[in-house]
Amino acid sequence: MALRLVVEIGGDSLSAFEYVLDEGQVTLGRNAACRVQIPLESISDKHLSFVRDGDGWLVADRGSTNGTRHNGELLEPDRYRPLADGDELRIVDVVVRVDVTSTAPATSLERSGQLARRMIENLMAKGPSAPTQAYLEVISGRDMGQKRPLSGLGATRVEGPNGAGERAWRLSDPAIEAPVAVHAAGSGFVLQGGPATVNGLAVGPAGAPLGSGDRVALGNTVLLFFDPLADKLTAKAPRLRPGVGSRRPALSPDDPVRPPTAQIVRLDRQEVVRTAIGLPLQGELDHELAHTGPASEDVDMESGRDAWGMVELALLALAILLFLGAAGVFLLLFGYF
Repeated sequence: MALRLVVEIGGDSLSAFEYVLDEGQVTLGRNAACRVQIPLESISDKHLSFVRDGDGWLVADRGSTNGTRHNGELLEPDRYRPLADGDELRIVDVVVRVDVTSTAPATSLERSGQLARRMIENLMAKGPSAPTQAYLEVISGRDMGQKRPLSGLGATRVEGPNGAGERAWRLSDPAIEAPVAVHAAGSGFVLQGGPATVNGLAVGPAGAPLGSGDRVALGNTVLLFFDPLADKLTAKAPRLRPGVGSRRPALSPDDPVRPPTAQIVRLDRQEVVRTAIGLPLQGELDHELAHTGPASEDVDMESGRDAWGMVELALLALAILLFLGAAGVFLLLFGYF
């Protein structure tokens, strides 16, 4: 059975966003690499993990900043709970309703990206007036200053004066040899056709993704692509602490929540209750885990960062010697010796 998630933001059930997922593991978070991207500040970069367990599904909070409530009860970080039809997951003002027995077709990656963009557009429409539509603007050439908004539903065709497209954006530059098309791709846009270049690089047969601020050159014309939602939709690199980034590679959103090296701590001669695929369940019979292996590396990194090195110790010894010497001179001057 597939997992169906219905996301409501701010109690707006009329504009809910629906996902049907059939992968073995799915991540929900703010990062664009997550299968279910919710680009809101209240959502952590990697917030929730959903894992298939036999015929059912499990959920775990990934140690998020704002936490997650499962049917009103706060989830403990990195501990899995089984899901049932009708369950509710709440993250601040975001509510995720769960159906674990869905038979609907799976939501494509393309559709998931479109839903993330729609979330931001809907939220911005409720606040102060602000642009949400991406556009192209001619910044060099005969048609300098002209703009064309881009549609998230169909392709925008750009061609020269001899083009034959009925609804195309026709520019007056005769050096434009062939038309290009800019169309929505997930939460962003892609340019295809040409000959054309994006930031000086030729566009190949597969097209080129566009980032806000990119320059598109056609013939003797240069266009600027601008997307006002790019900052909210673009995947952001994790913030690394000083001295930690080079010690251990960053985890991707679909990495396992915990390595399989966790040891079970026995309390009252009982063990942690585990699922069919070996993941710890959170519940009345559950107990704490003492993590080893990669988990202990976190401790080593922290202690290594705070530990005193040889240079620091030498500087401290020098400071002590200087202080004692100054104190001796002071006492000699005042006749104490």
